[in-house]
Amino acid sequence: MIKVTSPSRLIIGASMCRQSDIICLFKSPACELRELPGAAARLAALPDPRARRGRLHSLVSVLLTAACAVLAGARSYAAIGQWTRHAPQNTLARLGFHPRSPLGVRRAASPSTVRQVAVGVQVNVALARFP
Repeated sequence: MIKVTSPSRLIIGASMCRQSDIICLFKSPACELRELPGAAARLAALPDPRARRGRLHSLVSVLLTAACAVLAGARSYAAIGQWTRHAPQNTLARLGFHPRSPLGVRRAASPSTVRQVAVGVQVNVALARFP
């Protein structure tokens, strides 16, 4: 990606990202390729380690967000949190986050929520493998 310094220096054939002044040099994938039905269905089969009370985000949304952040290069929970803070609204919508305000703004899971879910799922998977 290239940072735009002035509107006269735009690259022909490139499109502007919606929420920043960065030029995207690649096209967004087709609608069929954006969805991950296999991954989401498999993650939905995992038991949620959190208590029912106080859940703001679904287990699948939190785990998909962590997976996308790791695929984007995040190597720590802090980096995953930074990736989720900077994720655009359309990405959060595709990951399954619901609007939480009258204006339709989606809020991603906090880094502590991502950490608690990841650790809880790891413990549940380990207990299921070794009864």
